Amino acid sequence: MVKARVPQPRSSMSLYGRQGSSLILMVLTIAVGMFIGQMIVMARELEVLKEANVAASQETRFHLVSFLDSALGQEMALRNSRYSVNALLRRCLTGVPTPCDERQSYDMVLISPTPPMVYQGGAWPELPAGVPMIAGGLDSNKLFFTPTGGRCFDTTLTAPTEACPLQAIIQFKPICGGTLSSPELTVPEGGNCLKGATGFDITIGVGKLLGNQLVYHQKTDSGGDAKIYRFSALILKY
Repeated sequence: MVKARVPQPRSSMSLYGRQGSSLILMVLTIAVGMFIGQMIVMARELEVLKEANVAASQETRFHLVSFLDSALGQEMALRNSRYSVNALLRRCLTGVPTPCDERQSYDMVLISPTPPMVYQGGAWPELPAGVPMIAGGLDSNKLFFTPTGGRCFDTTLTAPTEACPLQAIIQFKPICGGTLSSPELTVPEGGNCLKGATGFDITIGVGKLLGNQLVYHQKTDSGGDAKIYRFSALILKY
């Protein structure tokens, strides 16, 4: 007697295989979609954070300009800056070893007006450790601040970063004409000094990181990023 062969449910197994593959594909699609969604959310959060930091640094820049304006407005801040770190300032003041140029801006460092420095004449001493600097040069002795106005802990920075996007900047131009009581340029457009300065035009302001570069317009009008003062050289002589 011939026994009938029972056919295997191949079509059912294939159906189950196709269903399993479809389920795995759906799960993977959902997982990839969720991952992409999370990346989009994270990117947006980072963008919002970046925009908030930009807004904060812009507001802080105005406050820093105001603070530096107030500090430089006190003659003591300039008197307190008679240290060897400002060798160029002393050179322009004395004309030794060579006089300076009224058309050139020179970097300097501004020291906090408190506590007051006692100057007894002669060579300007080394800057003691811990003496607070409140502004540095555009190209040398740079001084950076955070978006909230705090000093950057990394003193090795040579350019602004997103963490330290603000740079407090002070520069001077010597004035070599007129008198100590009324310093004036030697010629209207400025020229080479023949001796020590009778005064100084000092510009102080705050540069800000925009994109990948520092932007500093040195605009001294209302709402600008800088302020300018003219001082008699007498302030630094005694």
